[in-house]
Amino acid sequence: MKRLSISFCQFYLEPGAAYGFSGSLLSELQRRLSRKSLPSEKIQKKYPGAERLDFSLSASSKIMEGNLRATEYHRSNKEVECYLTLTFSAGDRSWKRRSASGLKSLVSCVETVFANFELEVPASWNKTEILEFYLQAPERCVDPVGRSQERPKRLSEKTAANAGTPKNWDVPTKNADDEHDPFNNPRQRSSPTFFTARMKGRLQHALRVAGTPTTFSRKVAFRTIGENRREQVEAYIDGQVSKEQFVDVRFEEFMKGFTVSNADVRLQDPAETERGRYWYNLHVVLVTESRILFTDGGSLRLLAGTCDKVAIKKSYGISRRSVMPDHIHLSLRGDVAHSPEDVALSFMNNIAFAFGQKAIFRPSYYVGTFGEYDMGAVR
Repeated sequence: MKRLSISFCQFYLEPGAAYGFSGSLLSELQRRLSRKSLPSEKIQKKYPGAERLDFSLSASSKIMEGNLRATEYHRSNKEVECYLTLTFSAGDRSWKRRSASGLKSLVSCVETVFANFELEVPASWNKTEILEFYLQAPERCVDPVGRSQERPKRLSEKTAANAGTPKNWDVPTKNADDEHDPFNNPRQRSSPTFFTARMKGRLQHALRVAGTPTTFSRKVAFRTIGENRREQVEAYIDGQVSKEQFVDVRFEEFMKGFTVSNADVRLQDPAETERGRYWYNLHVVLVTESRILFTDGGSLRLLAGTCDKVAIKKSYGISRRSVMPDHIHLSLRGDVAHSPEDVALSFMNNIAFAFGQKAIFRPSYYVGTFGEYDMGAVR
């Protein structure tokens, strides 16, 4: 017997915050949606053997990317699943109004599914009543993890040091002297491609104002540098387990299995595009919430495996990875279209998703830049 299961994608965007609907709201929606229907002749031809369509609303979710808004259908052996990609008002900073717009989107998507299967929408599936249920107590309908409007913060110097990161790795913020400084580190929300385009435009404007207009080639070269050079950073990550000096030698040997050195990723080589060459190297540190310790093999393998999957999915090149009981170190080449913040959030969001959408890490991250040269080359 074939069954139709209606699922929806929770608000788990990259980068962005999660606006997950609570069990209380899901139960209310499920009550209004529950029904059994006989499939039409058209649906029976499309899904042979289908004797009944059972409609249910589950809490399954997946990472969303881009602006895909279509309704996706996936057919397996015994059921047909429908994934609804929800939209919400991105310009509204109120989590209540944002989640309300997402709820409206969910209601409309469900009605679209019924139309696609040539069925009448249940009378209990009433837009006005559903929205009123939400407005009576928004806090009851949205999980607390999704209510914060603050973007994740960079780790402070003290926290980064506690996580095993050298103190002099703090990324400087912009000041007045940086306005036309070609060696100024890009802001954490600027990608290399965005940064080079803006820097070239600023230089052209400054030269034009100075009376010496200059047109630059469309080709660019971009390098990340820091207080430490590449070989120092990679050696530092390689030595994480030994540095901790675990009491149990057996556990130390066990943890060494989660430190990986990938010789195939050469961070000293640039990523080349049609428009230029980019040496875009980042050191990412994520610290677990309340310094909770993961010491079982299953959790550690899930952490390490998810990091590797994110790298493949996002086209990041990880040269060193060290998963420790309460934090993770990564040295990698980022995608030139992604900002340092995008890179950090990609790992945070996907790992949280892998652990059942639980807040594994602190709502913060550390990203340091490095390369073949240190800051002494430009000072």
